[in-house]
Amino acid sequence: MNELQPKDQQALTTLLTQLDKSAKANKADKFSPTGHESFLEQPAVALHLIAVLLTSSGLLNEQQQEHRGMLLQYSLKMCLTNDELSAAAIAEFQQMIEQQLRQYLHTQLKPDFPVLRALINILFRAEILISDALLAQINQAEYPQPGDSAEFSEEVLHHLLADIAAECQDASLYELTDFLFEQFSQLPPEVAPMIAMMMLQATDEKLRSSATLFLLHPHPLFRKAMLDALPSLAQKKLLRSTDLQRLVWLRNWLQQDAHPTLDRCIKLLQRQQLPAAPVAEKVTITAVTATPMDNSGAMMLIVELKQDRHFLLFSFMLKQGDGIKDAFITPPLTRKNLNEMKSNIQGEMPVVAIDHEVMVALLEHFLLTSREQHRLPLALFLFRELTADVWGVPHAITEAQVRSALIGQKNRKNKLALIEFLAGWAKPSNQSKQDLATFINTQMEPMREVWRERFLVTALVFAKTANDMQQLFQAAMDIAVGLPLIGIDAIKEIAIHSLGQLHQADDLLQQLLAINGLDIDDLKQDMAAELDDLSDIFDLGLPELDPTKRIKRAVYQLKIQLKGSKPVISRTLQVMNTVSLESLHEILQIALGWEMEHSYEFKNAELSFVPPWFEFADGSFYSSYGQLRDLLKNQGDKMTYVYDFGDWWEHQITLEKVLPAGRSNTPTQLLKAKGECPPEDIGGIAFYNHIRAVLTDPTHQDHKKFCRKYKIKSGTWDADFVDIEEINQWLQSE
Repeated sequence: MNELQPKDQQALTTLLTQLDKSAKANKADKFSPTGHESFLEQPAVALHLIAVLLTSSGLLNEQQQEHRGMLLQYSLKMCLTNDELSAAAIAEFQQMIEQQLRQYLHTQLKPDFPVLRALINILFRAEILISDALLAQINQAEYPQPGDSAEFSEEVLHHLLADIAAECQDASLYELTDFLFEQFSQLPPEVAPMIAMMMLQATDEKLRSSATLFLLHPHPLFRKAMLDALPSLAQKKLLRSTDLQRLVWLRNWLQQDAHPTLDRCIKLLQRQQLPAAPVAEKVTITAVTATPMDNSGAMMLIVELKQDRHFLLFSFMLKQGDGIKDAFITPPLTRKNLNEMKSNIQGEMPVVAIDHEVMVALLEHFLLTSREQHRLPLALFLFRELTADVWGVPHAITEAQVRSALIGQKNRKNKLALIEFLAGWAKPSNQSKQDLATFINTQMEPMREVWRERFLVTALVFAKTANDMQQLFQAAMDIAVGLPLIGIDAIKEIAIHSLGQLHQADDLLQQLLAINGLDIDDLKQDMAAELDDLSDIFDLGLPELDPTKRIKRAVYQLKIQLKGSKPVISRTLQVMNTVSLESLHEILQIALGWEMEHSYEFKNAELSFVPPWFEFADGSFYSSYGQLRDLLKNQGDKMTYVYDFGDWWEHQITLEKVLPAGRSNTPTQLLKAKGECPPEDIGGIAFYNHIRAVLTDPTHQDHKKFCRKYKIKSGTWDADFVDIEEINQWLQSE
């Protein structure tokens, strides 16, 4: 398993050479292992890559080490998911990795511990855990003398934690935890238990929150120290309700891993009457960067980037001006999810495990204060994502709060959405279904016809499996007492569209009919006429997109200007007006210098276009359907292009000239350019104008800090330089 054949050795050397060439050309992000999967899924290749990292200490630069590490991580994941490898073979593979590390530790006079630690972290991210015994050997080798006990006395550590808390007063929880990991890794491992006890009893809220996150630390001694400290503190009743919530969250995250100590501690805490943590009287959802829990009660939420829809929710909230900045949500994550999340976090984005109280506050925020037309889609999304099972505690949102939101709704479509919300809410909150049904029916009386439309549209759009269909019908049965039912033909249409199983539709229909005391023969006669009326209900007054009314082919000369930029950042380019808006987005990303990391929207006064994968597209068309000529028709017309709903980079696009088109499409070409594109994820145009001033002024007090942060060599950044020739080369390759 550990022997690499000569041809494979040559193939690996070629692959590393390609990777180095990409790195030198600053195009390492363009390098892809695609096409090498069958080669990289061999355990011998992964073992050889480990040997390369261990034996090339001092020979590779930092960038080369990083890229080889990425390749190794990819190879490890390929090996672990290789169906041709049995469980015994994978176990043997992991033992060989550990043996390889032991051999390196024993044969090297001066082991390169930073490289060794980096390698262990790569293994951890690939879900390969090194034994505690080997890690203890590495710790002993790195710290051959345990250090004077006086040097690491309790008083000294108290001062260290106090200094860290003071220094990180304005840092996010993620930054604080990361800093603590870095600081403590420099201390002998013997002090880990003392640190654990101090942090779990710290008066500083951020330090205390950071303590439970140490259960995720890749260093086993710190994990063990935290686990050992918890039962003792629980027995002494020194933990609080927020500590229990974080431990439940972490336990859910760890999923199938065996953690009897943690389980015992959680059960013990659940039996206790735990004191509540001191929190501000009012939770503020803030629109500015803030500490996760500062003195004013401002909260920062975090992101779980596993699925696009979580990011889209955040984007949608920002788009509607609902006042959330750097705000995301984390249900329990697998290790893979967590690593994906960390890899997507940019710069100093704050990260904190969201507490149950914040989830309730967020629900209330959108139920009661959001713009009415966007209130319910967000509330429904949040409620479905954050269930009682995730948090291990009952929903605290009250029936009165939901009822007040329902009564306050004037838009009938939103009211129906909230009724759907109530149907799901009734189950986990153990409310009386009969009371709730009576209340819902009272609210729904004027809208029975609309409910039929709502149910049909929901089923058609969201039902993907038999289970989905069953849940939809179950929800209808919960709240449809006394309401008209959609006919058998409509139900079979849903079944054909979603399932292709007519017999199942008949079964579900029988259940609905039985509840309402009806039979199929009655419906066949009564519903035929009613189904003809659905066309009026489906007319929602949305804008129309008629491809037959498009103007003729032409070449457009566009001027794109980033709003608020000083000096102005602009581009002038020529492009065919038949280009799809999805392709235009890619063209603008290249021309402006963005990196295609975020969502976008094109719009004018009448129409709006969003990405095809955008979940909240109410009233908008998908950009794959639209063309440039749908938004701009005559010289002088303007439209808006928004990129990154977090930083909100808003561009005004003006149609300067309409030129005749030849028989073939004219290649897209950049004619003029002013100003370098801002870095991604910096907080928006206002912050960029400040960054620009700092980076161009070597005497500014923050100049060195910003240069390090954005990886710019001091004195080399030219905010006015744009390489038009290179951009056109990229445009022509599209």
